[in-house]
Amino acid sequence: MKYINYFILLIFSIEIFSLVIGSGTHYENHKFGLMVILILVNLSFKIFKKNINFGKVIEKNRQP
Repeated sequence: MKYINYFILLIFSIEIFSLVIGSGTHYENHKFGLMVILILVNLSFKIFKKNINFGKVIEKNRQP
């Protein structure tokens, strides 16, 4: 998932550079939206996984 985020961020940076030099963007808005949703889903899974692992560690430490 980390590589997917890097790839999407690379595409965003190329598109911003293309827009700045006056060439315009090459993606439609729904494709940008889909890439943003993928990044957000990946980040939410990462946070959710971190919280689950943290909860398991706390339960193990409470046992005598």
